[in-house]
Amino acid sequence: MPDLQGASTSKAEIGIVGSLWLELAPLVNQCDQMRKTQGSSFTIHGGWLHGIRVAFVEAGIGKNRVQRATQALIEGHSPEWVLSIGLAGALSPELAIEDIFLANEIISTSGETLPVSDLFGSCTFFSNVSDEKHNIHRGQLLCAEKVVCTRKEKQQLNAHYGASVVEMESLFVGQVCRDYGTSFGSVRVISDDIETDLPPEIRGMLGSSKVFRVGAALGAVWNRPSSAQDLWNLREIANRASESLARFVCSHLIERSP
Repeated sequence: MPDLQGASTSKAEIGIVGSLWLELAPLVNQCDQMRKTQGSSFTIHGGWLHGIRVAFVEAGIGKNRVQRATQALIEGHSPEWVLSIGLAGALSPELAIEDIFLANEIISTSGETLPVSDLFGSCTFFSNVSDEKHNIHRGQLLCAEKVVCTRKEKQQLNAHYGASVVEMESLFVGQVCRDYGTSFGSVRVISDDIETDLPPEIRGMLGSSKVFRVGAALGAVWNRPSSAQDLWNLREIANRASESLARFVCSHLIERSP
C-alpha cells in the first residue's frame, strides 16, 4: 500500500453518495486513514481507497436531502467524479439479485431525463477489464417518487417507461453534478428482482436518514408479527447486495500511487 501518511483528504478525487449507511459501509470499511467531517446536516467520511482519495456522504431519503448532501460533498471536497451508489429494484426479468447495473440514462416518473457518462469510457479511475464475478448490465434507470414494492407495480413501470431498474436518488445526485459541472455516474446493485414483493410495511419505515423508523417498525411487528422475519430477510439480502457492490467497485478501481 502506498505511504499516504499526512496527505490531505479535503480534496477528493471521487465523491460517493448513498442514501443509507448499509449501502456505503462495505466500501467505507475498506478505506485507509478515514477522517470524519461533521457539517450542520451531514457527516462526510474521507479516506483512501486503492490509493484514490474518496469522500462518502450518507444523504438520507428524499429529493431535498439528496440534493443538499451532494452539494455539501462537492463544495467541501471538489471531487472530479461523483458516483451515486446503492440498492435498486429490477424492472426486467433479465436482472437478478446482486447483479450490477450501470445507468447510461436516468428518467423519472415526472418526465425528467438525464444522460449519464459511461464510467468505463470516461472515468480514468475505472478499468474496463473483464469481470467474471459480476453480472453487469447497462441501460435506462427510472427514478421513482416512492418505494416500489410489488411485482405488479414493477411490471407496470417496465411496460410504461421501458427502464430496467428503479430507485429514488440518482436523478437528484446527477442534477446537482450537472449544475456544478462535475462528472457523474450511477452504479447500482439489484436487491429485489421483478418477481419479488417487498413487505408492504417498508414504505412507512423509510426515514429521512436511517434505514427504518423505529416507531414504524414496532408498529408493523405489532400489526403483523410475521413482518419481523420478512424485514430481517430483506435486511440480510440488502447487506449481501451492498457487499457485492463494494467488491465490484473495488475490483475496477485503478490503483494510484501518490
